[in-house]
Amino acid sequence: SRLYWQGEEASRPMSVEEDTKLQDELCFVDDLRFSWHRDLQGDKHEEAAGRSEEDERVVDVKRVHEVLHGKYRRACQMRDGFIFLLFLCFYLAAVYLQSSAGGVVEVSNALRSSFLAPTFQDPYTFDLKSYRDITTLRDVWMWMFYVMAPLVAQTSQSASTNVLTTNRVTKGIRLVQRRALNATRDKCLSSNDYLLFDGSCFGYTSSDGLQGAISQARFVGATSRTAYEYERRRYYDGSYYEGFFQELPLVQSQALKQLQDLQMDLWLSEATSWFQADLITYNSNLNLLASVNFKFVFKNTGEILPHLDVFVTKVGYHWSYDDIIRQIVESFAALGFLYLVLQLILRIVGCINHQGYELRDVGVDLLLVCFLSVSIGLWVSIVYHPFWDSLTVKGDALVDKTGGLPYVGSVRDRLDLYFTLTSFNLLLAAGKVLGLVELMFPERRVVDTIQRCRLLLLQFVLVLAVVLLGFMMTAFCMFATQLRELSSFHTGLVAMIDFMLGNESYWKLANEDAVAAVFFFFPFLLLVIFVLFHLVVVLFADGISYEEGNHKDGVRAGAAAAAAA
Repeated sequence: SRLYWQGEEASRPMSVEEDTKLQDELCFVDDLRFSWHRDLQGDKHEEAAGRSEEDERVVDVKRVHEVLHGKYRRACQMRDGFIFLLFLCFYLAAVYLQSSAGGVVEVSNALRSSFLAPTFQDPYTFDLKSYRDITTLRDVWMWMFYVMAPLVAQTSQSASTNVLTTNRVTKGIRLVQRRALNATRDKCLSSNDYLLFDGSCFGYTSSDGLQGAISQARFVGATSRTAYEYERRRYYDGSYYEGFFQELPLVQSQALKQLQDLQMDLWLSEATSWFQADLITYNSNLNLLASVNFKFVFKNTGEILPHLDVFVTKVGYHWSYDDIIRQIVESFAALGFLYLVLQLILRIVGCINHQGYELRDVGVDLLLVCFLSVSIGLWVSIVYHPFWDSLTVKGDALVDKTGGLPYVGSVRDRLDLYFTLTSFNLLLAAGKVLGLVELMFPERRVVDTIQRCRLLLLQFVLVLAVVLLGFMMTAFCMFATQLRELSSFHTGLVAMIDFMLGNESYWKLANEDAVAAVFFFFPFLLLVIFVLFHLVVVLFADGISYEEGNHKDGVRAGAAAAAAA
């Protein structure tokens, strides 16, 4: 509890070796400099006791304990922080491989463009409309007659689009609607007595027609007098799907005939609150299953809102070479997660036994480990979900073992929940990384570095502007006639920034001119990376050298104060 300082030795100038040794053995001298100075000024009691041969200084033990406690805690945080960064690299790689299976984005975009691009003509206004322009019930029927049925039917696949030939439609098209409880013609007739004002005639549905007043009573077709029943279908994986169902065959003539009968029967009417047409495609080249859902929300105002939802997933997660790579990365991430759990247990024990840890050190880690545990369990349930075992080939169609169209709603909900939890996990991980950065480079240090490097930052901005302008002029010469983005000054500047940030890819240039793209894209990318890397290195090196200089100055000042005393 005492520190002994020889006055004779302190009066002698210290060599470099002694200075280094003092920094290593008394790393806390900078933090205790002021307490030493206070003890030196108020040491009259010890001088009266006759302690002249040996200058004995009393150290604040509580202060020493606090400093050592803080240094020990920060050292443990730095060690665990670097291991956490290693785990985070494997975790991000695993999530990327899980979310970006080969061809998922390409298949989704291809299917979207195949159904959004075609148009039909309104028979009354003669306007050309696409899927996004649907606003009335007549538009819904016209789109199904002239776009959906001909596009999906097998007889026109090879003649209309290659997308639905490669991504083969399985079995047919499923139609499902849900009706408002109080909007049927049987209950609320519009007559001269205005029975519409009866309280039982009000009601609406929401959230895909599953919440609100839903009618499950059967209704009779206006022409054929066919009774349409409300069904609750249970699929092989245990999921349920309910509503008034119709299935259209893949033969165009039969599909059009069935649509015509449904239209004459007023199958869709003012009672409809939600309607969906969905189909399932399978790509054997990529082993991808896609669910294409055309949703129509019938608002109480009479307006119809169309939505297109395309969900693409792999049929199994343990068959291809990509899956093997993903599993290897997941294994390393799992080992890192186990280490995090072990370190968390040790920290909690240390917090209980007051061994240098505090509750604030384990709060974020405990929350992160909990959410990671839930995410891992959810992913295991997705990989081994019985949905993959529910599919079977019947004739030339891929169907559910119950005989109907496959239903991917349950696995889609699980995947959505998994990636939502993953986003929250990454948010917590980002907070932990920021804490690590703050531990290494406090905010005060960063501000001081930026203030000292104002001229460097100005030079960096000027160099980056020259790089952008120079390559923009080069792009005008190479690609101005091929790419609209590079045909004017302002669009060219935005395009250069997009290339610099990675929002645009090399293939956009290569598709226009493969030779010019090589000589333009890669030198531009390497030069921008060099400029950014140079700035980061200089800023960090300046901040570190400045702090090391401050630390040495503090050590020398403490030694000089002791020598002067």
